Amino acid sequence: MKLFDLHCDTLVTLGEKKADFFCPETQFSLCELEKFRCFCQTMAIFIPDQVRGEDAFAYFLKYKEYLDQLLQRQAEVVEKINCGADIRRITGQGKCAVILAVESGAALGGRIERIDDLAESGVKIMTLVWNGKNELGSGHDTGEGLTPFGKEVIRKMEERRMIVDVSHLNDRGFDEVCEVAARPFVATHSNLRSICSHPRNLKEEQFCEMVIRGGLVGINLHQPFLSDTGEGKEEDVYRHIDRMLELGGENVIACGSDFDGADIHLSLNTPVKYAELAEKMLKRGIKEAVVDKIFFEAALAANKMRIPLAKMAVEETGMGIVEDKVIKNHYAAEYIYNAYKDTKTCGVIEEDKAFGIKKIAEPIGLVAAVIPTTNPTSTAIFKTLISLKTRNAIIISPHPRAKAATIAAAKVVLDAAVKAGAPEGIIGWIDVPSLELTNEVMKNADIILATGGPGMVKAAYSSGKPALGVGAGNTPVIIDDTADVKLAVNSIIHSKTFDNGMICASEQSVTVLEKVYKEVKEEFAYRGCYFLKKDEIEKVRKTIIINGALNAKIVGQSAHTIAALAGVDVPEDTKILIGEVESVDISEEFAHEKLSPVLAMYKAKTFDEAIAKAEQLVADGGYGHTASIYVHPAETEKLAKHAAAMKTCRILVNTPSSQGGIGDLYNFKLAPSLTLGCGSWGGNSVSENVGVKHLINVKTVAERRENMLWFRVPEKVYFKKGCMPVALDELGTVMGKKKAFIVTDSFLYHNGYVKGIEEKLDEMGIQHTCFYEVAPDPTLECAKAGAAAMAAFQPDVIIALGGGSAMDAGKIMWVMYEHPEADFLDMAMRFMDIRKRVYTFPKMGEKAYFVAIPTSSGTGSEVTPFAVITDEKTGVKYPLADYELLPKMAIIDADNMMSQPKGLTSASGIDALTHALEAYASIMATDYTDGLALKAMKNIFKYLPSAYENGANDPIAREKMADASCMAGMAFANAFLGVCHSMAHKLGAFHHLPHGVANALLINEVMKFNATDVPTKMGTFSQYQYPHALERYAECARFVGVVGKDDKETFEKFLEKIDELKAAVGIKKTIKEYGVDEKYFLDTLDEMVEQAFDDQCTGANPRYPLMKEIKEMYLRVYYGN
Repeated sequence: MKLFDLHCDTLVTLGEKKADFFCPETQFSLCELEKFRCFCQTMAIFIPDQVRGEDAFAYFLKYKEYLDQLLQRQAEVVEKINCGADIRRITGQGKCAVILAVESGAALGGRIERIDDLAESGVKIMTLVWNGKNELGSGHDTGEGLTPFGKEVIRKMEERRMIVDVSHLNDRGFDEVCEVAARPFVATHSNLRSICSHPRNLKEEQFCEMVIRGGLVGINLHQPFLSDTGEGKEEDVYRHIDRMLELGGENVIACGSDFDGADIHLSLNTPVKYAELAEKMLKRGIKEAVVDKIFFEAALAANKMRIPLAKMAVEETGMGIVEDKVIKNHYAAEYIYNAYKDTKTCGVIEEDKAFGIKKIAEPIGLVAAVIPTTNPTSTAIFKTLISLKTRNAIIISPHPRAKAATIAAAKVVLDAAVKAGAPEGIIGWIDVPSLELTNEVMKNADIILATGGPGMVKAAYSSGKPALGVGAGNTPVIIDDTADVKLAVNSIIHSKTFDNGMICASEQSVTVLEKVYKEVKEEFAYRGCYFLKKDEIEKVRKTIIINGALNAKIVGQSAHTIAALAGVDVPEDTKILIGEVESVDISEEFAHEKLSPVLAMYKAKTFDEAIAKAEQLVADGGYGHTASIYVHPAETEKLAKHAAAMKTCRILVNTPSSQGGIGDLYNFKLAPSLTLGCGSWGGNSVSENVGVKHLINVKTVAERRENMLWFRVPEKVYFKKGCMPVALDELGTVMGKKKAFIVTDSFLYHNGYVKGIEEKLDEMGIQHTCFYEVAPDPTLECAKAGAAAMAAFQPDVIIALGGGSAMDAGKIMWVMYEHPEADFLDMAMRFMDIRKRVYTFPKMGEKAYFVAIPTSSGTGSEVTPFAVITDEKTGVKYPLADYELLPKMAIIDADNMMSQPKGLTSASGIDALTHALEAYASIMATDYTDGLALKAMKNIFKYLPSAYENGANDPIAREKMADASCMAGMAFANAFLGVCHSMAHKLGAFHHLPHGVANALLINEVMKFNATDVPTKMGTFSQYQYPHALERYAECARFVGVVGKDDKETFEKFLEKIDELKAAVGIKKTIKEYGVDEKYFLDTLDEMVEQAFDDQCTGANPRYPLMKEIKEMYLRVYYGN
C-alpha cells in the first residue's frame, strides 16, 4: 500500500525529543506503520508566529539539519525526494519518501532571496501564514490580506517551482492568492466550512476554485476542524469527503493528517487506522471508500440482527423455519458483502489508456423493491445492500403478510448506513402496503427489483420502467443411473426441507431412471421421507392446488402439517411427502411449483425419456428458472444433452438446487443473489443472478484513437533496365523451384516477350508452360481456365507477365489454384477496414511463389494487393483487395516496356498519375505513402510526354515511367484509392473504355469534387481529422513546380497542368468523344452510379460521395463542362 500525506508536524516533535522515525510516542511512527512503509509523507517545519526575522530562518535550519541527520542515520527506511519521479522510486523500494515543507512564510525573515535558500534546501511546499500575522500576510485570526511582499513571494515561489499552501489563510488572503498565482496551489490540511464552520476551513466557493485550478486539498484530522461539536470522528471525515465529492472534487481530495500538530480523535489517532482509510481512498477512489464504509457497516448490522429478524419473519408469516431463515439472513449479509466488497461501482470502474476507453459507473437513481412473503427479511437485506453499494436510493414494498419483518430488516440496514455517512432517506418503505401503493412506487422509480409471484412480476414489467424480475420456479431433477444415489437423495432432501421448500429454486419433482428407481426410493424412505399411497396422493393433490392456484396454506409448512391438512396421517418428523405420479401435464397437481416439502417422483426407462419429462415440467411453470441433474461427472454427453434441452438459466449438476441456485455455496463463480433472473424464457430482462452490475449505469468515455497503420509491399522488388534475368535467377539458384507457370496475353506471347523468361527457365532446368489467353478486362471464366491449367501442371512458381490484366488474372488464378474451394463472391466482398472484413482470405504462397513482371508503366499491379476481374455473365467488374494477393516478387525491367504503343503509354501513364493523386488525397494516406506518390507524380509530369512521343528512343523516360508506376502502386497499395477509380471501373465495365482513359477523363472532375472544405460528407477513418483535400492537392502541385498565391489558385493551375499533360498524350476531353452512345449511357447511368458508389475504392475518398453527386460528375464528364 502507498499513502501520500500532504502535512504533518512530526519533524519538530522528533527534534524536540531527539528521537527518530521509529519513535513510539509520535503519531507518525514507522514502527506502527510497518506494513504501510511505502509512504510519501510531507514533513513540515512549523515556524510559530512569535518567531520572526533571522531567528525564524535559523529555526528552520535547526530542524532541517536534524532531518538531514535522520535521513542519513535511517537511509534504509526513509529518503527525501528531489523531484516527483523520486516518489515512485523510493516507495517502490519499500521506503518512506519524505517531502520537505515549511509551515509559515515567517521562515523567510522578510527576505525574498531566502526562497532560493529554501529551494536549495529541498523545500517543495510552503504554507504562507499561520494563524496570526507575518511578513507575508494574515492568518484566519485576522481580517487583513496579503502584503506586497507576500504577493512577491508567491511569484518567486512559482518561479522556483515551489508549491504555495493556502492553509490558514483568511478569506481575503485566499482571494488575493487567486489573483496572483499562475500555477495550481494546495491547501495541505483544510476541510469544508459548510460541514464545520471553523474559519480555518475553506468555503465551498474556495474549494471549487481549487477544483478548477487543479490543486489539492488535504483532509485535516484536527477535531475542531472536522465538527462543530469539537469532537471530530471518522464519520465526520466522510461528511467532508461526501460534500467535496458533490462539489466535483474527486481529483482534488487528498490526505492532510496534521499528525503531531493536532488534536485527533482516538478513532483516527492511530496512523495505521488512517493509513487503512487512505488506502481505500487512494487505491479505489475516494467515492468508493465512502460507499464501501456504508456497505460494510450495513452488512455488519444486518448480520448481527440475523436471528431476531428470522424470528420476526416466522412469527409474522407463520411460514418457514427460524433456523433456516437465520441462514438466509446470514447469507444475504455475509455472502453479498464478500462478493462485492472489492467491486468498483463508483467513478471510473475500468480504464484502458492505450485504447482510450474509460468506463464510469453512475447510480440508476431510485429502486423500487418488491419483497415476497417467503423470504421477507433476507430479500430486504439483499436488495438494500446492493442498492447501497451502487449508490441508489431504494423504496421497499413489503408483502402485507410480512410487512413488520420486512420493514424491521430495512430499518436495521438504514440505521447502520446513515450512521456510516449515508443520506437519511436513502432507504424507505411503504408502511401500509397495498397493490395501488406498490404500483405507484413502481411508476415513479427508475428501476424495479421484483421478487414475488407471477402477478407482481408482470405488474413490474407493465409499469413502464426498467424491471429486473424473476419468474416462477418449477425445478425438475433428473437422477441418472450413473449418479451417486446417496449424494443425490440427501442433497435433494437438504434442499427441499430448507425453510420448508420456500426458495424458488427448490426441487419440485424428481425423475429417476428405472435402473436405480428402487434404490432411490429406498434411500428417500430411509432418510425420513414418506411415500404417499394411491388414495393419499389423491388427497394431497386436492390440497396442493385449489381453484387452479397454489394453496397458500401449504406454503412454507412442514410435511406433517400439510399431510394433516390433506387428511393423511404421517409421522411428525417426516421430511418430505413424495407422490409417485406419471403425468407431467399441467393438469397433474404434483407437476406444479409447491413451495413446500412436497415432491413429485417419476420413473423413466431411458435418459431421453427423463429429458422429455423435465422439458415438460419446465414448460408447466418454470421457464427460465432452474433445472437440476445428478449424474456421474464423466458423462459429458448426457450433461451436454441435458443442458441443451433445458430452457432454464441455471442448470445445476450434483447440487442441492435451493442452495446451489442462489450461488456461491456450491459453485463459487455463480454470483450470490436472492433475485434469480429467468431471461426471456421467464419474461425477464436478465438471465443471470442479479447483482450490483444490474443497478448501475455505465458511461463509456471513448477518446479518439488512430489505429495501427501499415506499409506492405512484396518481399522482393527488383528494378533497373535489364534486371529481369538476374532477378529470375533466384528462382532456381536460391529457391530451387522446379515448375513455372507463365500467365500472359496472346500479343505478348506471339511477339516474343515470353521468350526471355523461357530461356532463363530453361537455363536453370525449370519446367515451364504458358497460359496466354488473357484478354483486356480479364473475366472470371478466363481465370477459371487458367486455374484448371495450373491444377493440371502443378507449378511451384507462377510468373505473370503483362499489363494490369495479365497480372490481375494471374493473381485470381493463383488463388483458385491454391484454394479451389474459395468462393469468388466472398473474396469480392466489400470491407470498411481491410483488417476487419467479414471474409478472411485464404493463406497464399503455400503451393506456388508468385512473380509479377509488368510490361506497361501504369497499373502498378506488380506491387499491389488488388486485382480487378469481370464477371462475364453480368458484366460487373469486381476489384478484389487483400494483402494475400500481394505478389512475392516484383521485377520492374524497362526493357519489357520499350515498345509500348502510344495509346498504352498514354492511358497507363495517366492511370499511374491518378494512382498517385488518389493515394495522396486518400483518408488513409501516411507519410510512408506520401513520398512515393509525390515522386511518382514528378516523374510522370517530367517523363510521360517524352515516353509518349519518343518511345524506345528515350529509354530513360521509359525507365522513369516504370519507376513512377511502381512507386504509385506502392502508395495506393497502402493508402488505397478513391471515387475516381470507382467510377472508372464502372465506365470500363459498361462502356468498354480502357481503364487508364476512364481515369484520365474523370480525375479533374473528381479533384474539383474533393477540393472543398465544406463537403456534404467526409470520409470516415480515425486518422482523417477534417476535410483538407484542397491543401493536399496544393502540396502535390507545388512539388511538381506549380505555384499560386494561395492553395485555391495553386489548385486551379494544377488542374490546368494536368489538362495540358493529358492533351500532350492524346487524351480526349469527354466520354462522348470516345464514341459512347448517349442513349445507352443515360440508360445505364443509374446502375453505373450505384455500382460505383458500392465500389471498394469509394470508402477511402476524402469526400464521401452521395449517389446523386457521382451521377452529376458522370454527366459533366460525358458532355464536358
